[in-house]
Amino acid sequence: MAWVTGHSGQGVGSRTWRFVRVATFSAVGFSILVHLVLWLVASVVMVLSGGSPGPRGSGPGPIEFAVISEEAFAGIQGEELRDESPMVSDAGSSQPDVSIELLDAATLSGVSDLGLDLGSIGASVGAGDIGSASSLGGGGGGGGGGGTSFFGVEASGSRFAYVVDMSGSMAQGGRWDRTVSELTISIEELSEGAMFQVVLYSGDAFPLDNRKNWSEASVRNKKWARESLMRVTPSGATNPSPAFLVVFANRPRPDAVYFMTDGEFNDTVVAEIASMNAEMQIPIHCITFGERGAEPMMREIARQSGGTYTHIGGGRP
Repeated sequence: MAWVTGHSGQGVGSRTWRFVRVATFSAVGFSILVHLVLWLVASVVMVLSGGSPGPRGSGPGPIEFAVISEEAFAGIQGEELRDESPMVSDAGSSQPDVSIELLDAATLSGVSDLGLDLGSIGASVGAGDIGSASSLGGGGGGGGGGGTSFFGVEASGSRFAYVVDMSGSMAQGGRWDRTVSELTISIEELSEGAMFQVVLYSGDAFPLDNRKNWSEASVRNKKWARESLMRVTPSGATNPSPAFLVVFANRPRPDAVYFMTDGEFNDTVVAEIASMNAEMQIPIHCITFGERGAEPMMREIARQSGGTYTHIGGGRP
C-alpha cells in the first residue's frame, strides 16, 4: 500500500512539474511576441505621426520595452482575443457622381456629315484656272465669284454662257452692231479669273471661233472675243435648241446663261430647254430685242429656270 501511494505521489509531482515548465516557456514566448508587436506598432505610429530621425550620425535612441508581470500575463493569457473587422467609412457617398455621356451612332453620323472637306472647298476657289475649273465636276448655277451684265441685265457667278441670236433678222436696224457692243462690254466687265462662253445660233449652233469650252476672262481672251464678234455676219433661221445643247454639255456648268433673240421660234423649244436644265436649274436670263414675238416663251423659260425676262427696244445704241 505504501508503495502505491509513493508511486502515485511521484506521478502527480512529475505531471505538475511538466505543466509548470511548459507554462513558463509558453509565457516567456508569448511575452516576447507581445513585445515585438508593441514595438512594431510604436514604430508605425512614429512614422505616421511625421517623426523624423535625429541628427545624422547620432544613431537611434534607446528603445524601452515594457515589462509585464506574470500575474498580468496570466490575465492576458486567460482572456479570449477577439478578431474584429475595422470600421470603414463609406467614402463613396461623399464623392461627386460623375457620368460620361457617350455620343450615339446617329450623333456621330451627324457630326461626320458636318465635317467639311477643305480640299474640295479649296478646289472650287479660283475657277478662272481652266485646269481647276475642270476638276470641279458638273456643278452649276452656284453663283458667287463676281458678276456682269448684258443689255443691263445683272447676273452673278464666275462662269457665264451667252446664247445669242445671229439669224438674218439681226442684220436689220443695227441690231447686230448693238448686240456686239453690249456683248463686248459684258465680257470686258468680267473679273480676271472668271470664265465665259459665247454660242451664236441661227438654224444651228455656232460656238464663237468654234471654242466649245470655257475661255478665261483674261485680257488676251477678251480681245479675242471682241475681234471674233466683229467678223460675224448674221444669217439664217431662228432655232436656239442646239446652242443650249452645247452650253449644258460644258463642264463645269455655267452659273448663269444669257439668252437673247429678236424673233420667234418654235414653242417646243421651251420644253426642250426645261428638260435639259431640269437637273441643273441654272438661271436663264431671257432678253427679247426689238420684237416681242417670243415674249411669252421667253417669260416661261425664265420662270422655269429661276432667271429673269427683259425686253430691249430699238436697234442702234
